[in-house]
Amino acid sequence: MTTNSEIESKSPHHKFLLNRIMALTRPLQPEPTGVIARNFPLPGIKAVLFDVYGTMVISASGEGTCLEGRHDVRVHQALESAGFRCEVAAGRRVMERLRQVMECEARQIKQQGTEYPEIDIRDIWKSVVRDLVAEGLVKGRVNRASIERLAVEYECRVNPVWPMPELEATITALHQAGLKIGIVSNAQFYTPLVLEAFPETGWSAGYIDPHCCVWSFKLKEAKPSVRLVWQALEVLAVRYHIDSRETIVVGNDMLNDILPAVQSGCKAALFAGDRRSYNPRPTDSRCVSLQPDLVLTRMSQLLAVVQ
Repeated sequence: MTTNSEIESKSPHHKFLLNRIMALTRPLQPEPTGVIARNFPLPGIKAVLFDVYGTMVISASGEGTCLEGRHDVRVHQALESAGFRCEVAAGRRVMERLRQVMECEARQIKQQGTEYPEIDIRDIWKSVVRDLVAEGLVKGRVNRASIERLAVEYECRVNPVWPMPELEATITALHQAGLKIGIVSNAQFYTPLVLEAFPETGWSAGYIDPHCCVWSFKLKEAKPSVRLVWQALEVLAVRYHIDSRETIVVGNDMLNDILPAVQSGCKAALFAGDRRSYNPRPTDSRCVSLQPDLVLTRMSQLLAVVQ
């Protein structure tokens, strides 16, 4: 059975992680991009596939990774909040080891033939913490619950998020109009939890079809691989008889979102709603001649397109 979360939704652990996400988040506002919107009706659209970070939710770090910047203090805070004990000075060693393990895991996946490898951050944190426990730098129990809490505590500190303005009204209207709504995202296990934490996303209301959601960490493959869009399109075709020409992909990154959409035969809408995450990739050879069907600067502009 496909569910909206890998973590059992009624478990105390699930509720605890949701509470931590909500406790660690604060309202954010998008920053203007200066881009001029280009939108017009596209008849026959029956499905919308959204990106998450920078599209459905404002991402304070843009499209950055958890390794960018100096996060020694934040990683120490995350470890302590997750029940581990360590000196503040150990934070630098944690970050060094985190980079090493992530890079090693990505290399191994790529050697197996995956062009755009993706890791499961839980495996990375488990390896890192076990190593540091063995070195005597960290103390505490390493289990699934503590590792998932650590990942959530750290992510919410280095990359706080907040629903994009007009998201709730847009998702609700799309659902009421009968469109299938899915997600194609470079994501981790906590991404569905983030969506669940905010009612504006329509996740808890059931407006997003879990069968049409594709997460990179599950595939061990990330965008711009077309495999993620293909998997969502296969579900749309088999379950709902919707093909790629009736599907629009909405995302903030020309390479990661628009290119796979175009390669898959979908309509594509570039979302230019926040300067921190808007990424037109003007110098990338793969995107130089690429043109999205639409350019959106506000989420509500999508409604005029599909209705």
